[in-house]
Amino acid sequence: MTRTIFSRMTALLISIWLTALSINPPVFATPQHRCAKQGIIALADGSALNTRLAIDGLSKFRGLAGISADEFGMHDAMLFLYRHEGPRAVWLSSTPFSLDIFYLDDALVVTAIHRNLNRRETPTATVIARHFLEMRSDSRYAKKIRQGEQLSWISQPQLNEIIYCY
Repeated sequence: MTRTIFSRMTALLISIWLTALSINPPVFATPQHRCAKQGIIALADGSALNTRLAIDGLSKFRGLAGISADEFGMHDAMLFLYRHEGPRAVWLSSTPFSLDIFYLDDALVVTAIHRNLNRRETPTATVIARHFLEMRSDSRYAKKIRQGEQLSWISQPQLNEIIYCY
């Protein structure tokens, strides 16, 4: 039994580590002016979210750690971008407010949701997804989002251009 628990924890930690490192090299070079760090995501009802991008390993590792509720408002989000679908788990050890996590496919359709996650010392359950979006749990915009909903990136450059910057 101990061996099974150890094997599962090891697999989870390796998954988290590889996800944080973004180990895939770029397929092609992208000009630096095409490498945005923020943009706008539109919800199905047309509401706009100011969205920070976590693209490289360091920004994914840091996430929202150390950011106060005053710095991350009700209409703010953080999108964690990945080149490929894979196991995604979220660790909220230093996040000072509760979060809703929205797991997304390559078309930004919500495939799974974890709601009202508090600061924790262990990662969430692993979900297979391409990307994920973090929002404050007390946001009225987060409360609107449902599984199966299509989100839209309405900024330039497009996500498929930005993702190869790092």
